[in-house]
Amino acid sequence: MPVSMTQKELFIAFSNPGQPCPANLKTGKHLPATSGLNIYRNTIAHGLITTLESNFPKTRAVLGPKNFYSLARLYASKEKPTSSLLYKYGVGFSKFLQKIPALSELGYLPDLARLEQHIRLSYHARDCALYNWENLLKHQDTDLLTACCQFDAACFIIPTYWPLGTIYRKAQSGAPTRHPKRLSSASAILVTRPEFDPQITTVPEELIKFLDALAAGHTFQTACNIGKTSGPAFTPKAGLQFLVNANSVHDLVVLMGVLSEFLIPLMITIGLLTRYAALGMIAFIAVQTATDLFGHGVLEDPTTLGKWFDRSSSSVIMDQRLLWLFVLFYLVRHGGGVLSLDQWLSSRKV
Repeated sequence: MPVSMTQKELFIAFSNPGQPCPANLKTGKHLPATSGLNIYRNTIAHGLITTLESNFPKTRAVLGPKNFYSLARLYASKEKPTSSLLYKYGVGFSKFLQKIPALSELGYLPDLARLEQHIRLSYHARDCALYNWENLLKHQDTDLLTACCQFDAACFIIPTYWPLGTIYRKAQSGAPTRHPKRLSSASAILVTRPEFDPQITTVPEELIKFLDALAAGHTFQTACNIGKTSGPAFTPKAGLQFLVNANSVHDLVVLMGVLSEFLIPLMITIGLLTRYAALGMIAFIAVQTATDLFGHGVLEDPTTLGKWFDRSSSSVIMDQRLLWLFVLFYLVRHGGGVLSLDQWLSSRKV
């Protein structure tokens, strides 16, 4: 199609489906290139919608594919990318969701979208040397008070009044979110990337002001003074210990996860050292459950914690973990069966 217009004018024509075809955009027969222009417009719109689906998978899981597609199409018609890096597209999506009256009953949804956005930004953030919080605990008091700790580019604090960690985890597992209760006091989620993948940690209420102050670049002493305004529950030691645990617990879970998800199931399947493998899996379930309860805030959401034998498919803690433990304790008690490597090795010794 012959074009006698600048690239900027052409981009504007492509990006605004509601606008008529520009008069100077013609076909080879000198007719308005409306059909060809609409093909480009639809291609761009589809690409932006697909990008939003990729950038906000948990929000899409809560809304459902059809509802999310409709909202994404509306957002894409109003907001265009400002960067060639498409992982940045959707920066204003959480504010967009806040303005949709039909979503008023899902008050947590904008916070969930904002959390997904910052997890994505954390994943793509530049690498920084990790601050050794454990060494900081060993400093003299005078050095500690004047220390100024800057959060790296992959670290974010997301304020919320919802059990956001639980909502995110349930959306990730595919369990129904239902209607979580709004928290009576402020909460926050800390997004960090100690290794290759971002992780989220629920921040205790008494530490929110302390972490906000550190993130703003204040000295440790100033951050502690600000943290004390949260009430008597705050202590400087608790604040530092939280930062240490945010990394150390993650490292433990990663190590246990690698062993438990690959090596230990293989050992159980082939019946090699069955009793020890089952004990290792029980230990991993204990660490996993503790992380869910205290790190992901499951204790704040009774529907996720569930009750024993309540027949609730969304109860991913009580019933499911009990079932796993029953099977594993059976293996600890009885060992491998007649087809296991344990039995074969025992027969060889005899």
